[in-house]
Amino acid sequence: MPALVLPSLDELETMVAPTPFLAKKQANNINSKLNDIVFAIPELCDLIAPHLSLHDLAITVRVSSQWYQNFVRHLWKTVTVANPASLPILALLPELGHHIRTLNWANLTPHWNMRQALAGIDLSSLALRRLQIVNCQTLQGPILEQLISSSQQLDSLRMHNIGKVQGNILRIAATLPQLQQLTLVMDEDTCHKRSQPVTPAEPEQSPGGLEFIEDDTTLEITSADSLPELMDACPRLHTIELIGIPSVALPKDDGDHKEQNVDEEDLLEGKRSLEFLTPMRYLTSINLHSTAISGSTLSSLLNRCTRLAKLDLSQTTPLFITGLHLDASTTLPDLETLMLSGCHFLDGHGFKELFCATRQVLTLELSDTNIDNSGLAALGRYCSKVLDLGLNNCHQITDQGVRDLLSYPPTNNNNNNNNMAVETTKEEEEPYRNYTLHTLTISNCSELTGQGIQHVLTTCAALRSLAFQQPEIGPESMFPHVLQNDDDDDNDEEGAQENNNTLTTNEEASTTEYGSTTTDSWACHKTLELLQIKRLNTVNPLQRQYLNARLRELTQLRVLHIGGRQLELRVLDGLGHRLEHLYVDQLAREVDLADVQWLVDHTPNLTRLWCRQLIRHSEPWKVLRARKGLKLW
Repeated sequence: MPALVLPSLDELETMVAPTPFLAKKQANNINSKLNDIVFAIPELCDLIAPHLSLHDLAITVRVSSQWYQNFVRHLWKTVTVANPASLPILALLPELGHHIRTLNWANLTPHWNMRQALAGIDLSSLALRRLQIVNCQTLQGPILEQLISSSQQLDSLRMHNIGKVQGNILRIAATLPQLQQLTLVMDEDTCHKRSQPVTPAEPEQSPGGLEFIEDDTTLEITSADSLPELMDACPRLHTIELIGIPSVALPKDDGDHKEQNVDEEDLLEGKRSLEFLTPMRYLTSINLHSTAISGSTLSSLLNRCTRLAKLDLSQTTPLFITGLHLDASTTLPDLETLMLSGCHFLDGHGFKELFCATRQVLTLELSDTNIDNSGLAALGRYCSKVLDLGLNNCHQITDQGVRDLLSYPPTNNNNNNNNMAVETTKEEEEPYRNYTLHTLTISNCSELTGQGIQHVLTTCAALRSLAFQQPEIGPESMFPHVLQNDDDDDNDEEGAQENNNTLTTNEEASTTEYGSTTTDSWACHKTLELLQIKRLNTVNPLQRQYLNARLRELTQLRVLHIGGRQLELRVLDGLGHRLEHLYVDQLAREVDLADVQWLVDHTPNLTRLWCRQLIRHSEPWKVLRARKGLKLW
C-alpha cells in the first residue's frame, strides 16, 4: 500500500489562495459593507455634508436609497428662487419643503411676481428657519403670511430693497414666537419719498395697472408704531431694522403742533402700563433710519429695551416727536451708539430725558436737530463719556451752549477734603481740560461764533478730528477774540503798515510771541489728526502768522482740509512733512511752479492731493503727476 504524501505549507497556501478576480471582489464587498455601516449613521452624514458642494450632494443622493435619506435634507437645506427658471423648484415644495431651512427669494426680472409664482402651490410643509426676500416691487402681506404660516421656528426674517408694502408686516411677523431678527429695508426711491405719507384708504396698484384684491390686510399699513405688539409676541428679538418706511397720514389739525401737550392722566396711564410690560432682555440693536415713529412708541421702546447697544433714529427729513416720556428709573447702561439726526423733540425736555437715561453713550449724532443750549448743558452733565459728537446744522446752539457742554469735569467720589483743596488750587492755576471728546463736527451752525470754536480748541485736549465750516462768522473761528480782523479795526493805515513791517522783519520774534505754548496754543496740538477748516476769506497778516504758528504745533496732523481767498500754501510751512492727505478748497491765487516745487520739497509723505486752483494738464499739474506715490483728485 503506497504511503500518503501530504503537501507542504507553501503548497497549501497557493492551493487555498483565491484568484486576483476573487480577491478584488471580496475587497469590494468588504468596502461596500463598511460604507453601508458608515453612511447608515445620520450623525456622520451630517458631519460630511458641509464639506460637499451642491453638485456633489446631487450625485450623492443618487447612489442608494439610504444615502438619499441621509443627504437629501442637506441638498435642500438652502434654496434660492431668483427668476422664472426656478418654477420647477417651486413645484417640488409640497414634497421636499420640510427639508428647507433657508429660503432666498430674489426678484431679478421686472415681471417676476411672487403672487403668481406661488399660485396653487401647497406651502404647508415648509419648516423654514430663515427667510430672505430681495428686490420685491410689491410685498403683499397675505403672500408673506402664507410663506411663514407653517414655519413657527423661523428666527430670521429679512426683506431688502422693497418697493411697496401691502399689509401690516409687523403684525404678520408677530405670529413667529421664535423670531430673533427682523429686517425691512425699502428701496432708495421709497426712502426719498418718506415725507409723502401713505393713506390707508387708497388701494394700491400693481406695475401693470391692475388693482390687488382688497381684504382686511390690504387696508392695514406697516408702521413703526406696531413695534410694541411685535415685542409682546416675540420676546427673543435681538435685532430690529426698519429703514425707509413711509409715515401714515393722520387727520389734519388746525392747531400748531408745537403747542401739543400731554395730559397728566395720560402720563399716569402710561406709567401704569409700563409696569405690566415684559422687558426685552435680548434686544441689542434697533435701526429706524428714515422711519417715522411717535413719541409714545419711542417711550415704550426705551423703557423696555434696557440692553440696547445701538439705537439709530436718524432721519432724512425732519421728524417731529411729541409725547416722549421716560420713567425716572429707566437706564440704558449698554447703549454706546445713539443716532438722532433729523429728530426734533417739541416737548422741550426730550433731549434731557434721553441724555439722563443714556449716560454711557460713546457715539452721539445730533446733526439737523433742534437741540439748544439747555440740551448741550444736559449732554455735558450726564453724558461725560462721549467720544464722537456730531452737531452739524444745529441752528439753536450758541457759544454759551458750547461752554456749558465742555464745562463739566468728570466726577470722582474717592477724594478727601485735602484732595479737594488741592484740586481747587490746581483749577485756579490751570484751566479745565476735556480729555474724553475725540471727534467733533460742528459745521453750519448759524448762531455759533468764533469764540465757541476757540473754546473747543483750547479745552478739548484729546481731540483727534475737528470739522467746522461757518460761512457767516469769517476767520475769527480760528483765532482768539483779541486778534481783530482788517474789516473791524479802525486804525489808520500807518499803524497797519508798522505791524506788517514788524511781522516781516522780525519773524522769529513774532513766532515766539504768537506761538507760545502756554497762552495761545490749542489744547489738542498733540492729538489732532484731522482738521477741516474752510472759507477763511478775510485774514489779516497777524492772523496768518497766528495760524502758521498753530499749525506748526500739530505734531500728529495727517489730514488737512483748508481754504480761503487770502491763504497761500506757505501757511503749511513746518507742517507739510507730516501730512498724508491735503485738500485745498480755495487759495489766494492759482498754483504755479514755485508753489509746486515747495510742495514737493516740504511734503514727502503726501499721498493724496486735491486743489481747486491746480489746473488740470498744466505744467504744475504735470510736475505733481510725475511724483511717485501721489494721487491727484
